[in-house]
Amino acid sequence: RHEMMAPRAPGRALMLLKEVHGMWERRAALTPTQVKVLVQRGARVLVQPCRRRVFANEEYVAAGATLEADPSKADVLLGVKQPDPAVLPFGATVCCFSHTHKGQRSGEALLDACVERRVRLVDWERVVDEKGKRLVAFGRLAGIAGFHEGLAALGRRLLAKGVSTSLLSIPSIFAQPSLADAFETIARVEGPAEDTVIVFTGSGNVAKGAMEAFEKLKKHTYVGSPDELRRRLGGREKTNRPEPRFYGFHARPEHLARRRRDGGQTTFDDLEYRSRPELYESIFCETLGPYVTYLVHGAYWSPRSPDILRVDDLPRCPRLASVADVSCDFSPASPLFDGVHRPTSPEAPTYILDGVAVTATDILPSALPREATDHFGKAVSDLADALLWSTDRELGELPPALRRATIVDRNELAPDYAYLSDVRVARERSETRSPKPARHRVELRLRGHLFDSGLINDILDLVDFANDDDDNRRNVVCALTECDVGQKGSGDHRAPSAATVVLDSNESLDDLVQQCRALVLAKKPSAQADLVVVEKQEETKAVSSSSSSSSSPKKKKK
Repeated sequence: RHEMMAPRAPGRALMLLKEVHGMWERRAALTPTQVKVLVQRGARVLVQPCRRRVFANEEYVAAGATLEADPSKADVLLGVKQPDPAVLPFGATVCCFSHTHKGQRSGEALLDACVERRVRLVDWERVVDEKGKRLVAFGRLAGIAGFHEGLAALGRRLLAKGVSTSLLSIPSIFAQPSLADAFETIARVEGPAEDTVIVFTGSGNVAKGAMEAFEKLKKHTYVGSPDELRRRLGGREKTNRPEPRFYGFHARPEHLARRRRDGGQTTFDDLEYRSRPELYESIFCETLGPYVTYLVHGAYWSPRSPDILRVDDLPRCPRLASVADVSCDFSPASPLFDGVHRPTSPEAPTYILDGVAVTATDILPSALPREATDHFGKAVSDLADALLWSTDRELGELPPALRRATIVDRNELAPDYAYLSDVRVARERSETRSPKPARHRVELRLRGHLFDSGLINDILDLVDFANDDDDNRRNVVCALTECDVGQKGSGDHRAPSAATVVLDSNESLDDLVQQCRALVLAKKPSAQADLVVVEKQEETKAVSSSSSSSSSPKKKKK
């Protein structure tokens, strides 16, 4: 909390924005009770009227707030999801989950509007302490809601296979009045018709929340290893135990991946796995595939990480009936189902993939809007004084937690996020229309200081030259398909970035790949980069995407 402290600023106003991210988004940045405390401390609180919000307008008025539709009347705008860029007032401070710091397309319109209107953009996701730990998050509630939704899907899927269970009594989490009701529903579930193995991935608040919900089941037992699962499900112990149970297993990274057998070490190294996950491959189907009934995925993942479960792996998981993806990583290189994975919605919470029910709703905390708002608002309340005080201060004067979270400072990208301009430029350069199916595809998987050293743009220059060379012209289609930008840590140190550049051509790409290798080697002192080349000699369509015509935000000079 000391990193967010600042003097109070009486007379300045903050506003709770109306959420515009779909009909199910009923959360707010503060509860009426939290608003009352801020008003008593001297803050002016405005609330955009909204009848969808879980707390009524009248509750905020009773707490001392004023209903106001015009955002320009406030100095600081507080939201949960992205606001409508068109309504941002000139010179305000806007706080939300902006979905911009990884160079996401979905945040480009917001970034451009903030730059154009001199708005200071603060991203809740980047409000972290000096060790990088997030101070504003919904992980626990996402884990609880995701487990609940996937458990309901499991009941329906078992019924489709001819097995009726008490899991059918579980409604959608979005139909639960409260967290207490959700827990009570889970607690009423009777024992399963047969042994049911529930595997949890991840070590953060998402996994902890999911396991908290699992522990509400009457007949639940944790097991400590895949070997114990094998013994309980197929060994002597099964004949000595009359009643089936729900077995929970918390999978650690060494249960999910192993070092690739490439001539180097083959033992699992946790530090190496976290820093160089591209050197590892998935072993989920070997260690857990024969036993898992329900997979709850909540692990952190980056494009460099090995897949957890691919579509062609599903036959190796004969018992698997339900997957709840709480992490919701959707991309051609996502950890689940290699590119066919897609988000679901509260209205249609599952889709069926080769007989498995998949749940992947990306607004899970909004299913418990009262508890989510209360949890979220406690952190926002701690920041309120600092936000109001800092509206007319320079970036360097802000409390550390706010300074680290500021993406746009007035009309420029903040220094810590200047790389976003390079990310957009690199992606726009790589975009092209889809050609005819190509015989040669190469993935250049890069890791290092790719943007501040200029390496990524140098590689794109090589591709441009190959296409423009009159003596040896070829049709090489290039796409920047994945980008995992390293965040700034303590001091001036920035973690390495990772990117995947896909090359497609009807001609051999060997010489171009060699040039890329030589370039990476030449820029080793500044980029400290590594290159892994994955070649596919098969008929495949090149990656394509629509070209963006928007200009990149300006970098803020250090």
